[in-house]
Amino acid sequence: MSKYTTGEIAKLAGVTVRTVQFYDSKNILSPSELTEGGRRLYNDDDLTKLRSIILLKELGISLKDIAGIFEDESSKDVISLILGEQEKFLRKDMEDIKRRLELIASLKKELKNINDFSADELSGIADDMHSKQKLRKVRRNILLFALPLEFVEIGCAVYWFKTGTWWPFAAWFVVQILAATFIMGYYHRNVSFICPKCNHVFVSNFREMFWAGHTMTTRKLTCPECGVKSYCVEVYNEEDHK
Repeated sequence: MSKYTTGEIAKLAGVTVRTVQFYDSKNILSPSELTEGGRRLYNDDDLTKLRSIILLKELGISLKDIAGIFEDESSKDVISLILGEQEKFLRKDMEDIKRRLELIASLKKELKNINDFSADELSGIADDMHSKQKLRKVRRNILLFALPLEFVEIGCAVYWFKTGTWWPFAAWFVVQILAATFIMGYYHRNVSFICPKCNHVFVSNFREMFWAGHTMTTRKLTCPECGVKSYCVEVYNEEDHK
């Protein structure tokens, strides 16, 4: 197995030496070997892990969540599922773009005889646009609902700190609990999960999902099929929205 210095592994992964050193300091990417002189050496597995970290960051996953994924026993399966779902999104985008381009080309040719063109084909463009990226829409809706609540909470905390009046913060805390329950109910209705061990798709138990550790795209749940508890990848719940 090949061995690489910090500079060599950084070059192979297309990042700076400082980036590799930062991941090392955060215990996300530790060297496989230390020489007697304290020189850090990495192997091919470390290079694969570094490339995985870089890719997950590009998908919008935080370093804290990435560290949690790698600590999980099923980390390789979780990452494989995340990449698989991302690949589905990209392929769907490519198919949608290709279909629209074909329709546009047909429209341009038939522009002089538009009455003979299929109305279904025209409406299909709008339908595709509305159905695209359903899961991202769910996440966006949750964010738009939750952010104002956070701002009010901060305001109540500042008011308490400045005036010593605590009851607005306490009252808003109760509202936050109710709002969190509502948000999680919406999330629960719209999201299913894929087990990284057996690839079973399931709707989680609400209580377990509510308290489960999670990243931006996974939750640590117990699969009802194989019984393994691991970071399961979230997908849009198509079955309940047909």
